Amino acid sequence: MSENEISLWLKSLFTASQNKGIGEFKEYCFEHLKSVIEFDSGLWTTRSDMFKKVNVHWVDDSFLFNQPDAFMENYFNIASAAETPDLLNEYLINHPNQFIDLWQVVSVDEWQRTVYYSEHCKLYGIENALAALASKNENTSVSHAISIYRNDYAHKFTEKERELLTFLLPFLLQAFRLNLLYSFMPNSSGRVVRGVVDRFGTIIEAQDQFIRIMTFCDVFDCGMLKLESYGGVDALSSFWLDRYLIQIEHEKGLFFIKVTLPLIEELLSPKEIEVGKLLLNGLSNKDIANYLCRSPNTVKNQVNRILQKLNVNTREAAVLALMEWMV
Repeated sequence: MSENEISLWLKSLFTASQNKGIGEFKEYCFEHLKSVIEFDSGLWTTRSDMFKKVNVHWVDDSFLFNQPDAFMENYFNIASAAETPDLLNEYLINHPNQFIDLWQVVSVDEWQRTVYYSEHCKLYGIENALAALASKNENTSVSHAISIYRNDYAHKFTEKERELLTFLLPFLLQAFRLNLLYSFMPNSSGRVVRGVVDRFGTIIEAQDQFIRIMTFCDVFDCGMLKLESYGGVDALSSFWLDRYLIQIEHEKGLFFIKVTLPLIEELLSPKEIEVGKLLLNGLSNKDIANYLCRSPNTVKNQVNRILQKLNVNTREAAVLALMEWMV
């Protein structure tokens, strides 16, 4: 691909990240990849516990391109009973964030003697594979496993194709993150804040006010949402948490949580609302007192009550929270 072709390809990718729904974006990515590299099927799994917890929910957490849902169940049935590990997966763990050709890891003869080939790959028409594991970092709580497959043994992946996919990988992941935000938070109103978690409660993306509310309600700790006492995030659809209405939707291993805030009139008194509007205009306590003809001590107490009711500790945080309610 020329630089201009890559630029146009990336422009289309990021445009789609803002226009496609959650359920259709990964499919778009595979179709878009097919415009630059030939392959027959693929896999994209997104999890916060890629290799640390029990292997459940893999069908829900995986998008399969031109493969049936039974693909994942069959694989883990084999993996749980096999005496030897999947050599490609073992290699990916130690070589993250780059695409690896199956034949970089194991010889053809050795691979075709494994149960992974005879009872899985051969069954689903996989004769060549390029795969990558994108591990979690300071900017994300999830790992991604992405693979593309060819069903013709003679049609091997080239070094240039592997390098191209490795180059495109970080752009695919950033586009996925943007897709979460754009598709889940379009035209977000001041009374709604949102967060995205996985089924274990790990925060994937969230607005600051969402974190403040979950912390205030004592269901947030160390990057995790703790809803076990309410039945668990994967068992809930809507419920009340203190004065907040919580609504949860599920899509392929991710849980989209919408928090509806109470009306500002339900939260603050009329006099506190007057003070809040002046806080938004950047006025000091002294200026607010002069404008409203109240004593500085009265205004100070009203500001403190506003902070308490908004679940914030600083004046700056109160202004940000008021913007979400009142602007």
